Amino acid sequence: KAVNQVLVAGSYAAVAEALALGQRLGLPMDSLVEALKGGAAGSWALENRAGNMLKGHYPLGFKLALHRKDLAIAIATARGADLELPVSTQVAALEDALIARGHGGEDVSALARWFT
Repeated sequence: KAVNQVLVAGSYAAVAEALALGQRLGLPMDSLVEALKGGAAGSWALENRAGNMLKGHYPLGFKLALHRKDLAIAIATARGADLELPVSTQVAALEDALIARGHGGEDVSALARWFT
């Protein structure tokens, strides 16, 4: 479970960040998402969450606050194995900020709020 939560953290954050960049550059987002899905960047998070992230809609799949709890366990487990997880640690900080703003009950894809 810990390994899965690390991958969820990185993949959701990467999708949110990439979409924010595409939007800021004024790219046609529907075309961009379809192109990304067909290449090396394709992922479950991109396929299943990008559309709602772009709409600012975060239907509940797994609560951000619960993911943060599990991610803390994963980070602690890694540290116990003498391994730092810098990406997961950064995502944890983003999640902490969103939870403090009252978004802990939303889906993990609410990480996209960080960029809006």
